[in-house]
Order: sequence, then structure tokens, then C-alpha cells
Amino acid sequence: MRWAARRGFFPGAGFAILALAALAGCFDKLDVSQVVCTDRSHCPSGYECLIPANASDGRCVPTSLDASASEETGMLVDGSPATNGAMGRQDGGEGMDSRPALDGGSDGDAGTDQVSDGLIDGADCSDVAPDRPPSWPDLADAWTGDPPAADMPDAGALDADLTVDVAAADVPLKARGAQCQSRDECASTFCADGVCCDSACTGQCESCAESGSLGTCTTVTGNPRGTTRSPCSGTQPPCAGQCGGVQADRCTYPGAETVCTAATCSSQLQAKTASVCNGAGACTASTVVTCDPGEFCNAGACVSPGGNGSTCQGNNQCTSGNCSNGMCCAPGLTNCGGSCSSLSTNANCGTCGHSCAAGSTCVGGSCYLVAGQPCTGAGQCASNFCVDGVCCDTSCAGQCQACAERNKVGTCTTISGNPRGSRPACTATQPTCAGQCGGSLANQCTYPGSGTVCTPATCSSDTQVTTASVCNGAGACTASTTSACGTGTYCSGGACVPKIGNGGSCQSGSQCASGNCSSWLCCAAGLTNCSGVCVSLSSDANCGSCGRACAAGSMCSGGTCYLVNGQPCTSGAECYSGVCSTFYFDGDGDHYGTSVSIKRCGTSAPSGYANQSGDCCDGDANAHPGQTEYFTTADACASYDYNCDGQETARSNGPARGTCGSPNCQVAGDGTCVDMGGCTCPGGCVTFTTGPCGQPYGYSVETCTWRSGSGGSQCTEFGTGNVAGTQACN
Repeated sequence: MRWAARRGFFPGAGFAILALAALAGCFDKLDVSQVVCTDRSHCPSGYECLIPANASDGRCVPTSLDASASEETGMLVDGSPATNGAMGRQDGGEGMDSRPALDGGSDGDAGTDQVSDGLIDGADCSDVAPDRPPSWPDLADAWTGDPPAADMPDAGALDADLTVDVAAADVPLKARGAQCQSRDECASTFCADGVCCDSACTGQCESCAESGSLGTCTTVTGNPRGTTRSPCSGTQPPCAGQCGGVQADRCTYPGAETVCTAATCSSQLQAKTASVCNGAGACTASTVVTCDPGEFCNAGACVSPGGNGSTCQGNNQCTSGNCSNGMCCAPGLTNCGGSCSSLSTNANCGTCGHSCAAGSTCVGGSCYLVAGQPCTGAGQCASNFCVDGVCCDTSCAGQCQACAERNKVGTCTTISGNPRGSRPACTATQPTCAGQCGGSLANQCTYPGSGTVCTPATCSSDTQVTTASVCNGAGACTASTTSACGTGTYCSGGACVPKIGNGGSCQSGSQCASGNCSSWLCCAAGLTNCSGVCVSLSSDANCGSCGRACAAGSMCSGGTCYLVNGQPCTSGAECYSGVCSTFYFDGDGDHYGTSVSIKRCGTSAPSGYANQSGDCCDGDANAHPGQTEYFTTADACASYDYNCDGQETARSNGPARGTCGSPNCQVAGDGTCVDMGGCTCPGGCVTFTTGPCGQPYGYSVETCTWRSGSGGSQCTEFGTGNVAGTQACN
């Protein structure tokens, strides 16, 4: 028996088919989901009408099962069950809401295990196929409800448009998420990405087969899904598009935040801009930009020169003009491990990290031994003097000098005793009168005088004496004579001897010609015996006491060591001059310094320093307090305050009212030129303006001429203006 509604058939045909199926007893074989509907009244109990969005009609789809429907029983039009697939009566009851079967069907026959009851003409569901379905009146009589009158076709329409294929009606529609090949398989009427979907889901960035969302159309991220959707376009990989999870119908493309090629430096003075995505799948073109004057290219950008401590690749990248090992340093300094250092220090001598060993110092970038260190040549010593096997503070070449004396190693000293080392020995004709260094004469030996006896003298009387043979001070003995003791002598031990001279041993001052016996040695007045040598305790070597030497850069005065001029100090009490002055760093040599200061003995400023501060621009010698000149360009500090008074003062450029070029012209109170008769103002009146510092300023000229008018001839002024020059300021 074949009754089927063609796709798109009018909704009224739906319940007509249901009625035919019920009458034939084949309702359990009918695919109700193929019935077209516009509301639920067109579907049997247990079904509802599903209408897609933007559609005018839909299909009957199963709802949740209840007590009136089950998988075992089929569904009657009114929802009553039919046992074992029979659509007739059960246990003698009437099928189809107690209506009798068509065409002579028995009212009382049971529908158990047979399909005969309720069939049209007693035919079964598999082999009965009448030439036409029942007429519309028959369908209407079999329908349990009242179908809409507007949907009722006539019998001719039913003959032409209704057939029912009961054999194919046992395939159920699939729920969302089930695999499908066409929309006809799905209860939702949509098959997308191989599964039944809740919508058509055709957007470029949509998918109905995402994990966790099967059957639900979802906006995705990444590449478009499947083979039917268009891939995202993009000519260059960094800018290629992808689905962004927001827009369902299109891909998302990177914008300017995505860099294709980073900005670089074409040269020290040119920067190449970055290439970025243009938001349409392609990269923008890079351009080369020339840096402004005074700038350079660093990491793809034009930047100003850096200060000390910043990184660099050339001198032009530093404000100091000194790029050392990749870092800006002050002039004369070198980058040593990230710190700007002088290569004339003991820690960095000549090269970074080359430190001078103990006992040496850095001079001119090389390490030299300090005074007192063992040496073999002058070139090893900072003083350039290697004497007596040690570095010495002077050449120390005198016959009675030495530089390796105990407690004075490295300091040239006038010695006592025999000459040291290879120096010439002292000469003498008689051993007793042989000479030695006496501790006072640096360049010659000292020979014994009359105080050294060759043969002893005897006293003949208090006034007569046979003199002893004594040394003559030149290395020989005198001849003995008998004579009276003379003035300035006294007899002692049989000899008239003179009072003891300086350097002679004594027991009291009366034995010394000087009257000064210092520690058993006759010394000149004011001198003191220091280790057998009469010295002044106001000398640099023995200042205030024996052996107390003043340090380098100081001198002895009155037994106290004082700093000489130019040495660092903290107060005038430390200085020989009594003055400890503050000097200020003067980088431009204009005799005015910055606030950076040092203190030195004396009143003369060291090189690079000034006695006074207050310089407001130490890089420009024209800028300093007291400057009276005016300038048309800014100083090195980009200021016009050349006199450092804290303000930029513009110079007046001309007379306040101008000057007239003829006795016949005068300047009126408003600054105009007034002709006093004859209109003979050949030069006119010139009035100057005052402009911004370093900018052009102007002037105006008013002249007179005669012209005829309705009132007769008269003098008329004409004004002209022009640029006069550049405004100077102080």
C-alpha cells in the first residue's frame, strides 16, 4: 500500500496521510517525520512541529515518550497504542477512537499477531497498493481532530499528490550531533560538517563538529574547518589570517602590532623603519629615514648622543665625544669592565686591569718602581734614578752621598764615613789624617784638622807647650813646636789647643768655639747633633727633631712641616703660606668655575680651576658673571643669559623715537616723522623694534613727500619696514 506526501506538499496532506495510515492499519510503518506541518495540530500525539528559523513550515519530530506511546507499539493519530504493529482494535475494542474499519472490516476482531483488522479491503501493509488513496471524505472521517478547512484539498488533488511508501517509513530522524550525509536524515533538517546541526552553520569560521559542542554551530579559532569553507588568505606568513573565535563569517588578520621585520639601522645616521602587518594579510614596506643633525641611529631609532655611561658605537654617539669600548666616557678616560677609568692609575695602568704591583706606581701609563725599591737601571724607577741598587729620589752622585742608608733607603743622604759604592775614596798622605765623609759636605770628603793628633803634645807650663803634631786638614800631620798658648786656646794634656770647632767631641760648651756642645759634639750655634752630624732642626730632613723628615710636597719651617703651595689642604694651618684656598672647576678657561671645587695651599689656581665660581655655562667661555657683550646666538648651554644673572636681556636696537635726517624734520610724540617746512626729510625717521633673542628684528622708516590734492600741496608720510638684523641678548 503506497501513500506518500511529496516534499513541500501542503500541511493538510500531513493529517490526510496519517488518517490513511490509520485506516489501513499501517500506522506503525509510517515515517511521520516526513509529514509537513505549520503547527503542532498537524502532528500526531508524541510529535511536535519543528520549524527552522526563517522558514514558513516544518516537519513532525518526536517529543518525549509518555504513557500513550512506546517503541513497541506504534502511534495512532490520537496517541492510542496498537499492539504488535496492528492499527485495529485491541481485545475487541474499536480502533481509531471506536470508529469502524473501512470497507467491511470487522468491528469485533482482535488485532493480535495479525495485520488484517483495520485494513482497507482486508489487504496487508506489504502487498496492497490500490490505484488511489481513499477519497478526502474518507480521510476526514478517519481523522480524530478537525483539520483546518483551508488545508482541505479535493479528491482530485489527493489523487494527484498523495502516495504513501509505507515500506520506507520505518527510518527514524537523527538527533543533533549524530553523523549524517544529508539534511533529510536530521530532525533539525540541517546536516553540517558530517553531523546533524542546529543551524545551517555555513560561516567561514563556524563548525558544528567541535569537540564538546557536537551538533551546535560554534564560532571557532584557528583555520576554517572542512573542505567546503574558504581558507583564510594572506600573502606573507606573519600576517596570514585565522579564525579568531569572534566573527563567524570571516577570518581575523594581524594588524600593526605584529612585526614582519624589526626596525634596523642602515648606517650610523640612517634608520630603517619596521615592516608590520596591514590588517589585510600583507606586510607594510619599510622606509629609510635620515637622522636629524646631532642624532644617530641606535636599534632602529634616531636618538640623541648619550651621556657618560651610556652605550655607543662611535664618538659621535657620546656628548663627551669619547666612545671607549662601547661606552661613553669623559675625555681621557677608558671603559674598563663597564666603568670609565684613567689608565694612569695603579689599578689600570696603560690598559684596563693592568695593575701595578706593590712597591710600584703608574706614570704615563707604565708601572715604575717607587723610591727605595731594588733596581738595576734608571728606566725601572719612577724618578728615573737608580742609585746604590735602589730607586732614588735624586741623582745622588756626590762623593759623600748615598741612597741606601739605613732608615733612609730611597732618599739621597749626605753620609759620614767612607764614600759608598763606586764613588772615589778620600785621599791622605798620612793615615792618621786620612779623610772621611763628615755628614755635612755632599761632594767632598772631610779631613781631620788640628784636633787629630799625630803625636801627642805636652804642657811645659800653663803657657808653654810643645805642640802636638796634628792633622793639617788636608790629609797630613803638622810639625810640633814649643810655644806659648795663644788666645783662644787652652792647655790640656800638655798642649795648647784651640777651643773645639764644630764636629769635635766635647764635654761642655766652653770647649767649643761655637759655645754649643750638642750631645757631646761641638756644633754651630742653633745646630743639633743628629747621629754625629750637626744639623738644623728646621731642615726638611730633620724637622723639629733628628730624623723627622717632611713628606714630599711639604717643607720645614720653625721645626714644623708645612704643605707647599699647590698641595691639597683642609685649612691654612697646614700650609707654609698660611692660606688654604678653594678653587672651582673651570672647564672653559673664562676664570669662573662651577660648584665643583678643590682646596689647595696658596692663592694661585691650579690649571683647569678658577678662584671664583658662578659660571652658568662652563662649556662656553663667553658665558660668565660680569659679561657685558651681547650675542645673537645662544651659548653652549642653549641660553642667552651670558652674564649669568638668571635672565635673558635683549639689547635695545636703536633710539626710542628714531632720528630725523634733516633739521626740517622732528620726531613727534607718537614716533612719526613731522616735516617742519619744505618737506625735506631725505633720510626719514628710523624706528627700531626689539625681537626675541637670536631672531630677526625690524625697523621702519617714515619719509615725507609733497603731493597735490583738493586742499593744495601738502607733506604726506610714507612708512616702509624691513628686517634690521638679529636680536642680541645678554
